[in-house]
This record gives sequence, structure tokens and C-alpha cells, in this order.
Amino acid sequence: MTGFSAAVKLACRTRAGGGDPFEAACEGCGIWLGRYGGQIQHRRARGKGGSRNPVTSSIVNALLLCGTNETGDHGLAESRDDDAHEAGWWLRQDEDPRLVPVMIHGLQGGATQWLTPEGGYSTAPPQEAVA
Repeated sequence: MTGFSAAVKLACRTRAGGGDPFEAACEGCGIWLGRYGGQIQHRRARGKGGSRNPVTSSIVNALLLCGTNETGDHGLAESRDDDAHEAGWWLRQDEDPRLVPVMIHGLQGGATQWLTPEGGYSTAPPQEAVA
């Protein structure tokens, strides 16, 4: 498998919608996307052939962003923009998505959150990541 499962996609939209996938908003800027808008970004890229690392296809590596590969917040992340990296929207291969927070709803003053394995947000960093 090279992408996220349907369950992870739904969990990501549910998280982005505050519990309701039909109310999903871009986790980058906060614009309303609804049940089908936007793209789910792999924070740490999976590679063309996929990844055997289970974290790569998990909810802690998934971020719902507006736009496409070329536009919006998703395009910004895909372009490997420095600000998007600082916001945790894309990660280098040596970075663990369980340990790197994301800036939710704004590069210029959103909220720093860690994505939890349960499909939520946390203001506190995890104690440690289990391999």
C-alpha cells in the first residue's frame, strides 16, 4: 500500500472537523473543506514505492490541507517550503512524525499541537515514541 487507508483518511477528516468529518477544515489555515475537499498530506513522505514503516501510513503522519500538489497549503508542503517544514507540515526522513508538532490553523500564529495515535491533538509532547 502506498497511501493512507480509508480508516486513516476518515480519522484525519474527523480530527480536522472537531469530531465531524463533514465539518473538516484545513489543518494548515482553517478554511472549511467539508467531507471531500482538500488533500491528506504525508508529513514524512512515503516514497514512490510506499513504506514498510507503519508510522508512515498512520494518523500521526496525516494532515488535511487545502489545495492540490501545486496550490494552497498542500502545494506549500509539497514544495518543501521552509516555513511549512517549521510548521511540521512536511518532515525530513530522519524526523519522526510522532515527535514533531504541527502548527494548526496558521503559519503566523496558529496553535502548536502534537498529533496523537488516537486521532486527536495534544498540547503536550509525547513522552516517547515506540518503534
